[in-house]
Amino acid sequence: MGGTGKTQLSTHWIREHEKNFNRVIFVDATSKRQLEADLRRAIRVVGPEYANMKWEDAIAYLDGKEKGWLLFFDNADSPELNLDPYLPSSIHGSILITTRNQGCKAYAPDGAIYVSSLSESEAVDLLHSIANVTPASNDVSMEIVKELGMLALAVTQAGAYIFKTRRLSSYLNTLQSHRDRLLREDPLKGTKYPYSTYAAFDLSFHQLPSNAQELLRICAYLHPSGIPMALFEYSTTSDFTAHTVLESWPPPKSDEVVISDLKRIIGQTWDEVSFQELVEAGQRASFIYAYTDEAGGLFYSVHPLLQRYIRDSLGVEIESQYASMASQLLLGATRPIEASNIWYRQLLPHIDALPHLRVLGRLESV
Repeated sequence: MGGTGKTQLSTHWIREHEKNFNRVIFVDATSKRQLEADLRRAIRVVGPEYANMKWEDAIAYLDGKEKGWLLFFDNADSPELNLDPYLPSSIHGSILITTRNQGCKAYAPDGAIYVSSLSESEAVDLLHSIANVTPASNDVSMEIVKELGMLALAVTQAGAYIFKTRRLSSYLNTLQSHRDRLLREDPLKGTKYPYSTYAAFDLSFHQLPSNAQELLRICAYLHPSGIPMALFEYSTTSDFTAHTVLESWPPPKSDEVVISDLKRIIGQTWDEVSFQELVEAGQRASFIYAYTDEAGGLFYSVHPLLQRYIRDSLGVEIESQYASMASQLLLGATRPIEASNIWYRQLLPHIDALPHLRVLGRLESV
């Protein structure tokens, strides 16, 4: 996911180990055009005889004539970008890639490192470093970094704002009241981030297929972790309709539009392969993470700050539509009294995430 500090971590590592390489080549991989331009530039500075060389010559040069090099592809995020033609095949150098695209793990299955959010203590230290403050207590700072999901870029932005305003104590209230505005501001010069937190999310979110965007909008109203795949399976199987309503079909007219939208996004009938393809688009952008529990159940998680970004990006009317879809999804996954208590415990965090929809009263009647 954007904003975790992949580029900053990589450049710091390169500075620490630069003496181990004869040459370090930085390549901006945000687009194929920019990538090839940087490779051409790299080969043409080798000497006058290389002045008219192409990017292909840069790869051939690294494959044959030079040893001890490091080729750094930064921000290779686009799922449309195939890096294979740009990767030297020799063992005389090293390659480092930063990407939000989980599909890039295929280039080095044993060498992929997932860069997650910071730990709480790391996030607090970063906040204080950028803000240039040394408070007597970390309590306020801890609340701030938790609100930001310990995301490096968001914490950096917060620190930059506090540095300008000298208002650590009131920042949390300001953030909660003006989150969209604050997280879209350009970072302070010197923080090494070229864009804001929400701009980083924008870059990847709007590249997703429309159905994947809509799935994430629904998930923005659930609890950020422990989202069971079975929630989507059970709800689809029951026609996204509560069990008590199924006994007196058809559903209320107020539910019909919401149910129609859910069928359009998730499917008329349950198809696990199609659903996994939908989820995979979000996984490639590192917006959705999948994991299994001890019993083998499949679950998903979404970063809480991404959820807030999605909600902040929607108008009031559109926000209500997706919140209603999340509510209807939960209602459709409920089962009669003989259902397992474990299943209801899995649903409860997501029910609690929707108190303003009065969904609790409806679920209690199921």
